[in-house]
Formats: sequence, C-alpha cells, structure tokens
Amino acid sequence: MNSLPVLDINLERIIDKVLVNKAQKSDRDYTHFHPSEFCQCHRKLVYKYYEAKGICTASEKNAILFDARLQRIFDNGHSLHARLGGNLAATGLLKGRWECVPCHKKFGFNQKFGVVKPSICECNSSKFHYIEVGFLDEETMLGGHVDIIIDLSGQEVNGQLIPKNASVEDSHLIVDFKSIRSEMFKTLSSPKDDHFSQMQIYLYLSGLKFGKFLYENKNDQMFREYLVVRDEVFIDKIVHEAKGLKKIVTSTNSAGKWTLPARAHKKDNVKECIECAFRSHCWGIKKQD
Repeated sequence: MNSLPVLDINLERIIDKVLVNKAQKSDRDYTHFHPSEFCQCHRKLVYKYYEAKGICTASEKNAILFDARLQRIFDNGHSLHARLGGNLAATGLLKGRWECVPCHKKFGFNQKFGVVKPSICECNSSKFHYIEVGFLDEETMLGGHVDIIIDLSGQEVNGQLIPKNASVEDSHLIVDFKSIRSEMFKTLSSPKDDHFSQMQIYLYLSGLKFGKFLYENKNDQMFREYLVVRDEVFIDKIVHEAKGLKKIVTSTNSAGKWTLPARAHKKDNVKECIECAFRSHCWGIKKQD
C-alpha cells in the first residue's frame, strides 16, 4: 500500500495566487499618478499608464510575484488603517464617506471632505463602512485617496481653541498611517522623504494646509507622529513634474510611438529596476526563448 505524501504544501504560492487575483480585480486606477508612487521612478509610472490604456504589457514573466508581494503590503496597510481609523471614528472627529452595511445607503459623497460618521441610518442600523475621500486634479493627472481627514473645529489643540466657524483650511487635518520596521522606527526623526512628498501632493489636491503622519512600529505598536505643513515651493516642483509627465503620456496613443521620460537609474542592477515589471521594456533587454 502506497503511503500518503507528506503535507508540505507551499502556502506562499497558494496565498500569492489569491492575492494576484485580488490585484487584477482591484479598482486602483493607473490612468493617473498616485501620490504614494510619484516620488518613485517616473518612467515606471508612465509604463503603468500605458499598461492601463492597453498600449503595452509587463515584460517580466515573474512580474506576477511582485504584484503579490505588493498586494501583501497593501493588505497590511489596509488593516492598519481600519484599526486606527476605527479608533478615531469613535471620537466623532473623523470625516469621510460612509455606506450603511445592511441597506447600502451612502453618506458624504456630495461633500468634498465627507461627513462625520452617522449615528444611525434610516433602516435603523448603526453599522457603517468607511470609504476614503479621494481627489483628482485633471491639470496634473495627480489623484489619490487620503487615509482619513479629521475636523478639529471647536476642539482645543495645544492649548488653543479652534473656532467652530474656522475655515476648512484652518480646521481640517489629513492623517496618514504608516507601519515601519523597528530598526527604521528607532532612527526616525521626521517623515521619510517619499512620505513627505506624498503628503504635499495630498495637501495640493485637497487645498488644505496641514497633514500628519502617524508611524507605528511593527514590532511593538509604539507610535511616532509628525506634522507636515503645506510647502508651496515643494508643491510647485511636483506640479511642474506632473505636468511634464502628463504631456508625455497624452502625446502617445495606441498607434503611435511610445514616449518615455528619462530613466531614473544609470544601470539596471539596482533594486527598483530588478523588481520592476517593465525592466526589459525599459532597458531593451532581449528575452531568451
């Protein structure tokens, strides 16, 4: 009688298949430039735009693995947002868009910054699903969703009362949650450069003055938080770069020649290139049959 095989199944492969399927069904729109990715390789952003438009496809056979890993990162981020955002929602300060779980009635979709969580729906349910507020600027093709927005009108901040009739710009705060490794957390003294860029884009899109990062140590859940103030000089630089990328992608169509920005690196052996789904397209690497 043959013995049964040892049940040493490859769980990573099974999970990755689920995550890749999830990523393929994602509503993440790459026909505009996301704040969280804008400080990365601009050539990659353009390739992603062309892929979304059906002009090209990823060139790497193992690109599917990168998608799965990226989806795992997204899932961890979503869990963090749900946990910390849920805590802030209980304060009555969090604004956003909401959907009643039983009847799917929506709240806050007609307001730029959404509304505070409703206490109860017409169907008598108090269960609501939080939906992030999104912004899109057609002039630059920059667009994305912020983690949460807090309305501090009528609240005391550092010993000073924010008037209830204060302007939105003076009373609303964008909050972005970040989870980082312990070794990075220990040396963190200010927002990471790419995070600072991301927040400045959010402030540009929303028209707000202030944002804040809440960093959580993955190992022990300790917090560090940093305020970011709108920087018009930095924003002008971002807007100029975004308009340049928009000019590149809108000058290309499915029947025309691809137009690309300069490469971000001098060689293709850096981590960002090695893990890029468009590496061969970018560097003209011929594939072996």
